[in-house]
Amino acid sequence: MNPALKRQFEAAAVVDKVVEKQKQARGREIGTVLDYDKGKGFGFILDADKEKIFVHQSQIIAPGFRMLVKDQKVSFLRGENRGKPWCEDVRNPDGTPISQEKPEENSSQLAKKRRQQLKEQWRNFFEIPQYALKGYGESLPATVANQDAFVLGETVPQLGKVFVMAHGCTATVGKGNECATFAKEKLPKFIAKAYEEKPDAEEALKSAFEVLETEFMERAKMKSLTDGAEVTAALFVHALNASGQPCVQLWIANCGASVVALCSHEGVPVRVMEPYTTQKASAALKEVGFNVTDSGKVDVSFAEVGQSRPSQIFRMPASRLIGGRPFKTPRSPVVGQPSVKKVREWRCVAGEEPFLVIFSAEVASVLKDQDVINVALDAWGSPAQGLDGWEAASKAVVRTAQAQGPDRDSLACMALQCWWQEKPLQRLLAKRADKKEAEPEKVNKPVDEPDPSMGQGPVSKFAMKGAKGPAQEVAAMGKSAPKGGESPSFQCPHALRLTLAMSAQLPAAFRQRGCLASAALKILVTSRTKAGRRASGRHLQTWAKARGNNGQRVANPVVALHGSSRAKEPRGNLTKQKVYNAKELWKIDLKSRAAS
Repeated sequence: MNPALKRQFEAAAVVDKVVEKQKQARGREIGTVLDYDKGKGFGFILDADKEKIFVHQSQIIAPGFRMLVKDQKVSFLRGENRGKPWCEDVRNPDGTPISQEKPEENSSQLAKKRRQQLKEQWRNFFEIPQYALKGYGESLPATVANQDAFVLGETVPQLGKVFVMAHGCTATVGKGNECATFAKEKLPKFIAKAYEEKPDAEEALKSAFEVLETEFMERAKMKSLTDGAEVTAALFVHALNASGQPCVQLWIANCGASVVALCSHEGVPVRVMEPYTTQKASAALKEVGFNVTDSGKVDVSFAEVGQSRPSQIFRMPASRLIGGRPFKTPRSPVVGQPSVKKVREWRCVAGEEPFLVIFSAEVASVLKDQDVINVALDAWGSPAQGLDGWEAASKAVVRTAQAQGPDRDSLACMALQCWWQEKPLQRLLAKRADKKEAEPEKVNKPVDEPDPSMGQGPVSKFAMKGAKGPAQEVAAMGKSAPKGGESPSFQCPHALRLTLAMSAQLPAAFRQRGCLASAALKILVTSRTKAGRRASGRHLQTWAKARGNNGQRVANPVVALHGSSRAKEPRGNLTKQKVYNAKELWKIDLKSRAAS
């Protein structure tokens, strides 16, 4: 090393020792950081006498990035820089270097940050085409008075997809149902919000229904609404099972009398959630004063605040429902609390249930679970042109139930298909088709015909070509004409069996003047809706015209058998007419069967 340079280093080391001795002699001071700009790298510290002293980042003793925080306690040595005081050798009060660890965030902030990261990284498993969920909801009547609403696969972040059927009731006006519409718009959002606060699917569903009930009841009181809805939600969640393997969980939340059933891979219904019907809760309803019939029907009179007497009467649809202010008295056991249950956990392999059906209590009153599944599978196997299988199935269930004549014409059904079970479903449909083809074809029996004593009348539209009268029609259908008063049995087109033997038990006016339209009678016997009654009247009128009667419309609930035969009496003679109700006709049919 250069001797001159060596002397300079030695002189500097001596000066440093002298400065260090002076600092130790002065002692360290304790101060509080008044302000510090980490971008510019300087700030100010207040000493014990509240004097403001400049501090620069170069004098902070700290590993890594040097900085101070406002109101932080520090120790320092007082020095001078360009004739002005400043802080030197800035450390912690105990003399240790200042740590640069960030202040710990509380647990709630960390949890919120973690949820936000998961939300950004989450992808909906059910958006993958081979794992898609398909669904459709159908309801009747198809008018503005329809009170039902459906949610068909709305995405719920962090969970999956939700399907909702809101079966409305007790609407204030004859157009729509505000409760069902409110559930359609708000329930998926409430589920997502509840899951963000507490990441548990069961608790999220319960909390969402609770908020839905609370908010709508406040809205109903403010607007004087009586609307209610039976709400059923099916939540499909992509999660991990107990073994850590990916799976699909099906959660059902039911608040009403709707039935939830899965179709097994063999076509057998599996009811996964029991409905909350008024008949099951009849004891609790009677205890608080509700008038419950033997069949479980409950009619409630309702009056708004300020009215002296009840102005409306509503029928209670279920013991649990959202809204429905007329049924939510202080002592009433009717609540808006749902039953929540994880009904399935699938690995998306063969042998699992291919689809889910949710249908209202009105459908369940006329169709058994197996009947619903059979109707859905039949429609799935041969859907109408332009319809998907799930849409054809839901439409077929509703229309089949309507044909059976339920007490109420408000019908709803929602069918959901798990697309990863498409191939097993097609195998089930093919198996059912093969089974039907293997069954021996049933021999079709002739339709009901007039008694031979009625004479030669016009040819029936159900008779084969070439037949000109009752006896010829019998022969044309492969049957022998009646001999010696014998009366062969005939099968009508709509499964209503009538016999010519019953004509002997009916009055002569019927035997001579009329033929019973079996198809229309079937509709009359089973239909209790206006649409069914109108259709039955049209059927009877058309049939009467074909037979040469006067063609007047027949009113429900009775069948008027009148008019004249062309061969016997002139047209328009209505002096002899007899009215039979459906019950009497059935009794006559049973007696004729027993006699034959």
